[in-house]
Amino acid sequence: MKKTSAMLSLTLVLLLSSVVGAKAKYPKTSQEISIDGNMVKMESYLINDKNHVKVRDLAALLKDTESSFNVTYNEAKNKVSLTNHQAYQKLSTDLQPLKDANYACFNHSSFEIDGKDQSVSTVLINGNNYVQLRDLSTYIDFGLDYNEKTKTVEIFTSREGKLKGKVDKKYLTARFYSLIDQGFTLREAELVERVNEYRRQIGKPEFSVSKSLTEVARAHVKDSETYKPYEAKDRRGIKGNLHSWSANGNWSPVVYTPDHTFASGMWDKPREITSYQGDGFEISAMGYGSPEKFLEGWKSSPSHNKVIVGDKGWDDLKVMGVGIDDNFSHIWFGKDEDPAGYYWKNEN
Repeated sequence: MKKTSAMLSLTLVLLLSSVVGAKAKYPKTSQEISIDGNMVKMESYLINDKNHVKVRDLAALLKDTESSFNVTYNEAKNKVSLTNHQAYQKLSTDLQPLKDANYACFNHSSFEIDGKDQSVSTVLINGNNYVQLRDLSTYIDFGLDYNEKTKTVEIFTSREGKLKGKVDKKYLTARFYSLIDQGFTLREAELVERVNEYRRQIGKPEFSVSKSLTEVARAHVKDSETYKPYEAKDRRGIKGNLHSWSANGNWSPVVYTPDHTFASGMWDKPREITSYQGDGFEISAMGYGSPEKFLEGWKSSPSHNKVIVGDKGWDDLKVMGVGIDDNFSHIWFGKDEDPAGYYWKNEN
């Protein structure tokens, strides 16, 4: 095959799609692929120096691993649905020899992945849609690497292997895995590690990870994503910001404005939602996507950075809780002990 980037661009099928066609020779080829060190055979197409394979073929290969995923069709949404950690029933048409192709259509198609709509680059050949493996590894729970020496695409399904290419290995600490075991998402656990690493770098004690404040942070991420309370205006006609909360939950709504007039509406949220009795303080951001980018955004903002590093009035913060998704991240901080306990406690 051609080069490293090409090898990592293996692709998978879905169903049909459309547009931007190109006439050319698209020869079938066989890329060496290993799954957890075991070599597997799977034919693919070489398109623009990139190998493409059927998604159902990959589902068939992974069906007996910890990275199994199901492929179905959602008739109500008229789109293909992929579901992590769901059994896949191999079809008689899976892992069959391919024919050389002379035509392909390139498009962005909408798929339902774990119940959420996602736009993915696809290539349509002979009535089947194909998706780059590197793109799919963002959504499906497997790790991906390329072995330059053996020219092999490597797929990993073990807990540690799944994180290859997804989380910087220096953050894969015992605490990281403990948080994952306790129900944290990869991004939540990575955000905890990145914040506490930043604290260590400047000689500050790490934050304990509060169960109550994490519950508040997660609730606020969901509220921000679903109801967009930051778009509301207060009774004075002033637009709120990301510290705002909607009326759609077991809390009091608040339009948090830049002048901090209704700050108590934010401070009270831990008491309203959990057993935590102290005030809660929050830093928020929208649109960064990854834990690394969210943290870099906060570090570049003097007012947010002061909270994280404990500068100028913030030096008595001891505990935190995190929430993060594609578009929003909220971190909550507190000075008081959490009666509900901790996902990780700093005993120093």
